[in-house]
Amino acid sequence: GWTLAGRAAPTRPVTLAQLLSHTAGVNLRSVHGYPAGSPLPTLRQILDGAPPATTAPVRIEHEPGVYRYSGGGFLVVQELLEEVSGLSFAEVMEREVFAPAGMTHSSFAVPLPPAARAQAATPHDVDGSAFPELVYPDAAPAGLWTTPTDLARLLLALARAREGTDESLLSQRLARRMTTSVAEMGHAGVSIGLGPALERHGAAVYFGHDGWNEGFLSVARATLDGRHGAVVMANGAE
Repeated sequence: GWTLAGRAAPTRPVTLAQLLSHTAGVNLRSVHGYPAGSPLPTLRQILDGAPPATTAPVRIEHEPGVYRYSGGGFLVVQELLEEVSGLSFAEVMEREVFAPAGMTHSSFAVPLPPAARAQAATPHDVDGSAFPELVYPDAAPAGLWTTPTDLARLLLALARAREGTDESLLSQRLARRMTTSVAEMGHAGVSIGLGPALERHGAAVYFGHDGWNEGFLSVARATLDGRHGAVVMANGAE
């Protein structure tokens, strides 16, 4: 299997919880995709920064424990899931997340099959011009195709699991651990759990995540009990 090395030598092994909460000390904040039709790197090539990958090697760059957003950390999670399951990342996510959460219009396929791509939105710049099509073999941090309805289904499935009313996606124990604060994110009342961000607004705590790819923006939030929330997606730039 692949081994996570680094310029910094942590005093303890990096954990999955640290990777999921962006506290593992891993580099590579964001990824940028590859032009459609160009040679695509394998996941191992991306992790090692080897051609045709265009990003730096994924490495530990500082002592774990402090929040620092890292798409590279989620590439390590992608590699781990593929090694353990023997499946592609897209297959793992379909089986373990999309199917149990009822997400029927979501995919990590690289590239999207032509029929699905024909239904997908085209990214646009601030002047209204379309961006060239990009694909994301660095899928875990950037390769999700989905809809607002499917993201809402995911938020609701997590909220139901937290409440113990439906554990088809996750056990109550794991759902609560996933939505428990691990580290502060640098803004008052905002922290990171095992994936989702947590925001306190008065007595209410919301969980969710923002999304940004070139020409795409999204915001997903729900209260921990799933009673209130919203998902907004746009195929335009900031």
